[in-house]
Amino acid sequence: MKDQLHEIQLQDAQFELERWVSSAVFTWQWWFMLALLIIPWVILVKVMDRERAHSIWCFGFMVLIITSFVDDLGAEVGIWVYPIKLAPSSITGTSQGWDRCGLDKRQIA
Repeated sequence: MKDQLHEIQLQDAQFELERWVSSAVFTWQWWFMLALLIIPWVILVKVMDRERAHSIWCFGFMVLIITSFVDDLGAEVGIWVYPIKLAPSSITGTSQGWDRCGLDKRQIA
């Protein structure tokens, strides 16, 4: 049963990767998301007050943790979906559960 589940998860990851390569990567929406990822960081580094950098980074890290949790929760529950992703879940590990920790599911059970 566990091997069947693992095989289904691998097939799902392969399907997700193939779908991403064939229909999402290098589209204008993908380039737009990449720009939205990089440009704010460049602006932040150029404009940021160096004396308050520690406070700014700490606040930003707290905001990142909270928004990531809420985003993952909303996507998992199905409140929203992302038809085009910057990277597929099979690469980022967001749908792999224990794989994100570097642990093999078969070793845990």
